[in-house]
Amino acid sequence: MRWMLTNLYIPVALLSFSIANGSSKADALLLWQGVRDLEKADVKNAMSISVDDSMKAGGVVRRAIFLHPLPQGRATAEWHVTVSRTRGRVFLCAFAGLRDGIRWDDKEHPADGARFYIAINGEEVARVYLKESGWIPLVADVTERVSPGRTVRIALMTDAGPASNANYDWAGFGEPLLVALSSGVQASMVAYPCAGIAIARIKRTDESAKVCVQALDEDGQPIDGVTAVEIATVDGYIPVMFNFSADKRCRGYKVTVDGGELIEVWSGIWTPELEIADVGPVRAVNFANEPLPVRITVRNVGLGALTKMHRAFITVNGKRKLLMNIPPGEQRSVDIKLPAEVKSGLAEITTTVHWGTGEAGRGLSKIVRRRASKKANISIWESLPELPRDAPREVRIAQLKRGYLLLENALVRWVIQPNINGMGALVYARIDGEWELAATVTPLVELIDGDGNLVPVQFEGANVR
Repeated sequence: MRWMLTNLYIPVALLSFSIANGSSKADALLLWQGVRDLEKADVKNAMSISVDDSMKAGGVVRRAIFLHPLPQGRATAEWHVTVSRTRGRVFLCAFAGLRDGIRWDDKEHPADGARFYIAINGEEVARVYLKESGWIPLVADVTERVSPGRTVRIALMTDAGPASNANYDWAGFGEPLLVALSSGVQASMVAYPCAGIAIARIKRTDESAKVCVQALDEDGQPIDGVTAVEIATVDGYIPVMFNFSADKRCRGYKVTVDGGELIEVWSGIWTPELEIADVGPVRAVNFANEPLPVRITVRNVGLGALTKMHRAFITVNGKRKLLMNIPPGEQRSVDIKLPAEVKSGLAEITTTVHWGTGEAGRGLSKIVRRRASKKANISIWESLPELPRDAPREVRIAQLKRGYLLLENALVRWVIQPNINGMGALVYARIDGEWELAATVTPLVELIDGDGNLVPVQFEGANVR
């Protein structure tokens, strides 16, 4: 493979690592995920940028950010990332790749490859010049540049090379991550599910080396055929993503190198990262002096699955409910019934999701509680007054108690509540001589007249127009 690689990271003291198949425990804390957060990037000077969920380079498929440069200047995608917490060592890593399918023999539009760069806080930390299709790792130890509470700038960049030739510059960054790893261990026994990342610093003794993460059973023995492998054609840090969660025998992993020397390795199991996606009422209309059912949707934006071992639960205005089993990238809704609100108006709902991380050992014995919160306001209507049981022969409009307005004919009844945020209405249909609730409307802002025109609804006192 034709390549030039330069690592510009500032080295820190190497830490010793365990090579025993003992009960070492390790976490992988995801601080930033480029593919997931592409829409948050500030993009400059790019011919094209997009997420490619299955970019193939050298026959290997990865989730990637496709970043095609212009002939002049660097195509740049930059993120401002606020880091809430870190641990151990922090790595900025990605795979630089040129997509398969480039016509390297095209004489009319000759291709000469592309250059790739990663930077943090405006300082370049790694680069590579690729001249054929395939993936090359770009990894930098940025521990000294990342600290809790600090906002860092992460940049992915490509350019057309020294000749400013952008032909076939189908460039992409595979699986770009900022990750904190709590432990420098070669082997670790963990709690199921076993999915994470290992970053091995190697020196090749052959032209290429095989960096392998091997799944282990509960006795610390290798599980045949359950591995994750990266082929390294360069020296330095090599990231290996692994996911053995489909095999319930897996209770650990071990990192090995064939064809090279393992200088150090940092590894960990992905933890779940939860956020509250939505808080709202189960019903469109809720009345004072009645129980208030609330629906909370929690999304797992991390790379680790939420399981019962994380001891997750939701609290809503003091009421608590357990939360279990949310795979990465998925969400789950939970309903909680709150006590009756005595007064009408806006009820403030405070929701918090709690879960445990920390050392990913058996049972999370050294658990660290995490939480995310969100507030919402839910409209509470006045208690519904007694409604007439009969139906008028023609249109009837009446002012009811507690501010309600009645608008009905022989077939349809609207009970409108103008004294809430956005207004609202209950819609009834006359069926077999009885009024039956057919729909709720909230907020009510427009009606359609007989000609099909939208008419804004405005209330002034007891008058409607």
